[in-house]
Amino acid sequence: PLRRPWTQEELVRARTLALGFSLESSTRSTYQSGLNSYLAFADAHNFPLPPTIDSISFFVVYMSHHIDPKSVASYVHGLMRCLEPYYPQVRAICRSPLVKETLAGCKKWQGKPTLRKPPLLATHILTLIGKFNNAAIFDDSLFLVISLLGHFGLHRLGELTSSDVIAHRSHRKLIKRPTAIRTSIGFSYVLPYHKADRYFLGNTVLALHGTPESLIRRIGRWSSDAWERYIRVHPVLLSAVL
Repeated sequence: PLRRPWTQEELVRARTLALGFSLESSTRSTYQSGLNSYLAFADAHNFPLPPTIDSISFFVVYMSHHIDPKSVASYVHGLMRCLEPYYPQVRAICRSPLVKETLAGCKKWQGKPTLRKPPLLATHILTLIGKFNNAAIFDDSLFLVISLLGHFGLHRLGELTSSDVIAHRSHRKLIKRPTAIRTSIGFSYVLPYHKADRYFLGNTVLALHGTPESLIRRIGRWSSDAWERYIRVHPVLLSAVL
């Protein structure tokens, strides 16, 4: 089909909008924080602003003594993203063997174990139902609904609540009430976005008794065997295994 050619200004504007959508606002904030930290580090230690293998590897060692090395790895990714338009060689520098080995060594040297929150038990849910089932305040009823969805739908907290940072909020990520369907054996609804769904394809979340074990990872959207930790306490998982 014949299509109207765009002006140079239209092309630039559309490309700018597309690049703006490529990163989540929270990721962009992390990358910007990494850039600010590197600029402060280079200034305090009299390193030249153009990145080098030595300056990046020293930055990794320095920051790993102040924050979790896992966060330092995100900072390095941020440097590649933010500095590449000005210093095209920064990606090769950050992926150099010296920088990679320095980061790996800091993870072993300064790394901290991952602290996971204990799972929400059925007894906790029963306590909430007894307290808020007939609540007259909307926020109390909403808290109960969020707790039930998180428990039976195996959600992450970020999928059920809005960020405290207004700039990180997006209505496109909110679960819509019209998508909820209740049946005699459970309920389902569409989750429009989650960590493993970058392009807002959406997934239907099922909370049903007798869920097959093969669907457990899909329900929880887990990429590892972390779900096995909850198998003794979560009713959806118990019904599948038993």
